[in-house]
Amino acid sequence: MSDLTFSVALSRKGYRRVLTRLAYERLRFAVPLLGAIGLFSSASGATRAGLLSFAALLGLPIAIYGLVSWQVYRPGRSPIFAHLEYRTTDEGLVFGPRGSLRIVEWGEFKRWREVADHVLLFVKGSQYVLIPTHSLTPDERDDLISLLTVYIGSPKDRSLIGRFRRRSR
Repeated sequence: MSDLTFSVALSRKGYRRVLTRLAYERLRFAVPLLGAIGLFSSASGATRAGLLSFAALLGLPIAIYGLVSWQVYRPGRSPIFAHLEYRTTDEGLVFGPRGSLRIVEWGEFKRWREVADHVLLFVKGSQYVLIPTHSLTPDERDDLISLLTVYIGSPKDRSLIGRFRRRSR
């Protein structure tokens, strides 16, 4: 496989989109659960519990918006928005600011997927390497996707629709 080298910067808007999408995916069962609890509580005559559940249901998106905004715009976050260099090799992914590159071997990545013009490479648990793809040319993006597929495997679709598609095969 040929090496791919590119330099991109993470934008605040893109980072915000990725974090918001990840937060909503993690909490995808909270909205129906809170709604069901509110309906059952209201139907049983426990109006306080029902109102509290509906208030939590309405407050969830507001809380996610606030937490993501704090995560993106806090002062300590400014270094991650600098240009980073990325290079794929047979050993792994080399990335970082110029002069301070690190390598993560291909075997350390558990899975990968695309989210909001970014590629997430999961290392372990919820730790990931984020690669912005919005400024790559279509050929560079296709080369990156094919390299990731070769070294890590096919991307995982963790949405509810993706889970349904996998079960119906």
